[in-house]
Amino acid sequence: MVCTRFRALGTLLCTLVAFPLNAQSELIVRLEDGYNGPLKTALEEARVVPGAPAALFEDVVSVHRAFSGHVQTGSWTDRVFVLALDDASLTARQLNRWAATPGVRYVQFNGTYDLDIVDDLDDEPFADSLGHLRVIRADEAWEQTTGSASVLIGLVDTGLYMEHPDFVGQVWINPGEIPDNGIDDDGNGFVDDVNGYDFVDRSVNVGSGDYYVRDND
Repeated sequence: MVCTRFRALGTLLCTLVAFPLNAQSELIVRLEDGYNGPLKTALEEARVVPGAPAALFEDVVSVHRAFSGHVQTGSWTDRVFVLALDDASLTARQLNRWAATPGVRYVQFNGTYDLDIVDDLDDEPFADSLGHLRVIRADEAWEQTTGSASVLIGLVDTGLYMEHPDFVGQVWINPGEIPDNGIDDDGNGFVDDVNGYDFVDRSVNVGSGDYYVRDND
């Protein structure tokens, strides 16, 4: 059983994980922001150094940065490491050791999960950017239906990338509105709501985009 404590939630989650005997496994360790003690040195140099508990590195056969080649000095990416263990049966013990060590923000098992579903998405021209559809099991739904032009779907989100090729000819057009004439043609209270409307009215712009006024984009 592997247990991980989530500080923000104040809860302890335990998961039953079966590890093949004598197989290797990996742990992901992130250090606290601002921590620059001997444990960080030990992880960077992949060896035990004075001041770092030797027990943490028992059965550890390799250590490397989780974001090798994309590390920004001083950022959180500079504090995440992957530890390979020689014996997977010791994973839970080592995970608990690291979790109880000062300076460690979190530690978790580095697992790989495969989805056993049809690979129809591989035939799509943008298959390399459609991994999220496998997560929601869209392939299974498509075995029943691929949709109908008579069904309208309303999206409540932070925006829509209208220029995406998958949306060309697919976005609803309000037949009662004349585009960009500055008039509420259909009298529903919203000017030029041809494809929808922006109901966000933020006083501070927290990122790229139009957050200031309620309008049709």
